[in-house]
Amino acid sequence: MSKVLKIIGLVVLGVLLFMGSFKLLVRHIFNRQDCERFNIDNIELRTGINVPPISDCDCRVTDNTKLSTFKLDTSVVDIASYAEINGFDKSGELYEKSNETKNTSWHATLNDDSAELSFLITYK
Repeated sequence: MSKVLKIIGLVVLGVLLFMGSFKLLVRHIFNRQDCERFNIDNIELRTGINVPPISDCDCRVTDNTKLSTFKLDTSVVDIASYAEINGFDKSGELYEKSNETKNTSWHATLNDDSAELSFLITYK
């Protein structure tokens, strides 16, 4: 009986350590404000917009503002359906979406002619 309790305890401890490690990784990604590592993951966590396959990326950070522009791989991504799935609104020649939370203010634009997806993120 005591062996079973030890095994169950070790399994529970292992699961808790795994969950805690995962939560710390997500927090680490969320708190990054650079373009070096986890750029796409940081944007997806803060905006809730999935970044599809890309062919090129340009990213610049100034103070608490990040501007990331992605060239979408149009051989894989259908721009109109992508915009609809991610809740973009058509505004002139661009699709746009924005939001503000206690941590972040962001504005995303999608140009269907150039297949460029841009994010302007202000970290609070």
